[in-house]
Amino acid sequence: MPRLLHVSDTHLGHQAYARLTSDGLNQREVDFNDAFRRVVDHAVATRPDLVVHSGDLFDVVRPSNRAIAFALEQVRRLQRAEVPFVVVSGNHEAPRMRETGSIFRIFDDLPGVHASYRGEYEAIPVATRAGRVTVHAVPQALEQSEFNTQLARAEPHGNGPHVLAAHGTVSGVDGLFVGELNELLIPHNALRDEYDYIALGHFHNHRVLGRNAAYAGSTERTSFSEALEEKGFLDVDIGSGAPNVRVRATNARPMRDAGVYDARGRPANEIVEEASQRLEAVAQEGAIVRLRVVGLDPATVRALDANAIRRAAGPALHLDLRLETHEADAAQQSLPELGSLDAEFQAFLAGRPLAGLDRERVAAVALSYLQGAEGSRAA
Repeated sequence: MPRLLHVSDTHLGHQAYARLTSDGLNQREVDFNDAFRRVVDHAVATRPDLVVHSGDLFDVVRPSNRAIAFALEQVRRLQRAEVPFVVVSGNHEAPRMRETGSIFRIFDDLPGVHASYRGEYEAIPVATRAGRVTVHAVPQALEQSEFNTQLARAEPHGNGPHVLAAHGTVSGVDGLFVGELNELLIPHNALRDEYDYIALGHFHNHRVLGRNAAYAGSTERTSFSEALEEKGFLDVDIGSGAPNVRVRATNARPMRDAGVYDARGRPANEIVEEASQRLEAVAQEGAIVRLRVVGLDPATVRALDANAIRRAAGPALHLDLRLETHEADAAQQSLPELGSLDAEFQAFLAGRPLAGLDRERVAAVALSYLQGAEGSRAA
């Protein structure tokens, strides 16, 4: 019975906050590296038949040299342990224009490594110690229609086991929509019973869908929406009925949310005391902590001892302290609801005359620049 590790959304190169390590590196980038290293540590120690990565190995289209070198180092560790590695591209690392090229080309000539990034379905036969496993890889596509076409081409026939690997949001399932740039939908009927296992990526929390499909979730936390979710990867036995799925933790850095404190009409000293108590209740060494204090007037904000509040977070790695005035609250309530950057730009473009120009080409070029700007901002 073949055994695989399913990992996803490692987002190598991700940076956040200003905290640096003793080596001068962004602490959160190191955290994401450490999480992926723990996956590889487990693979090297336990020797699964293969490792399947279902997208967003990197955080941006153009990762730093440091992120690239780290990824290659970990993949080569799998090579030395004779553990095949299959990865599909996700929305974070896939360029909006074909001529941009993919960072996944670095894997093209590595034995035992199969990277699917050209926008087309590939049936990848993987020779393992337990026999052949066919991975049906459907990478990120430029358009939803192209992605649907490639998913429809995937055909699990012949000797098994068969594994589908894809990155996107399964349609018709509540709570999965992420709303990111380049996000693709996976039609629910693509989750076919003929597959021995379906390795899904993009949604950052672990979820099991039906008999044979699962999101592994991300290996580290990228937002407070993931604060209560365990981060890790999946250890999966396939080939005999329903897959046997076990969750393996990566010991991600904790996030603790102290909630929203409505301080409307409260004096500054009372606000400091209440905010400090809320932070002390959730403080944890090395954690990322958040507290929103709303309903303040500008004079009260000026009178607050914000440093006293910050000290209450104690040994936290980072405190996201938000002091919001009445004006900010009103502005927040008056803002229109926005969609993804991709959708907002498409709506903007639809209302503009483009005489003599190829509208689709203009959209592709502009969105590639927007994506590049997002990547530069993250870096």
